Amino acid sequence: AKVSSLKMTPEAPAALTAIVGGDDSGAEDGAKGPPLPVVAAADPAQIKKLEGEGFILRKLNKTSNLLVVDYVSPKPTTPEALADLAKLAPQIEDLNLRHAGITDAEVKTIASFSHLRRLRLEANDITDAAAKDIASLKDLSYLNLTNTKLTDAGFSQVAALPNLEDLYVWGTSVTPAAVDKMKAERKGVNVYAGLTAKDVKVETKVMQPTN
Repeated sequence: AKVSSLKMTPEAPAALTAIVGGDDSGAEDGAKGPPLPVVAAADPAQIKKLEGEGFILRKLNKTSNLLVVDYVSPKPTTPEALADLAKLAPQIEDLNLRHAGITDAEVKTIASFSHLRRLRLEANDITDAAAKDIASLKDLSYLNLTNTKLTDAGFSQVAALPNLEDLYVWGTSVTPAAVDKMKAERKGVNVYAGLTAKDVKVETKVMQPTN
């Protein structure tokens, strides 16, 4: 069937938003941070260039010029490509650089993206030095640093982000003690650090063999 012939159910908008992001109402669903900034439209020529460098860019919603950006190439990105991306820094609200070959030095470029609310840097070779730069992104509400070289020192820096809502750090060297301390101090922040023994309920029911 043609897309135009399909009828939208009441549940569909929320389901689509959960998959592709954005909210056509003009605000982020459930966002607790400051209002979304008003920015100029991105240069179409720059968007086309970035698409050739392995990025997918789309608008956050119909009423905003803010962008959601994903790096999808199987090859590591380059400092030159990130420099091209930085030309759209005012428009980028959501950035996914998962498994993109990002280094601590390249995070310094990302730290200039002052309107970022969501940042994914998992599975990159970054350390606590990157955490210091990430901590300057005061509007971040979502941060994923899983499978990086983060330790308690870097964790304490990003844990202080004022608008943080969700922080992912499993697969790092962050200790349970540091996670527990943050959970006690920042009760409004969800910290995902992987399962520990205390998270797993002991199964007391004994299953009898069937044969």
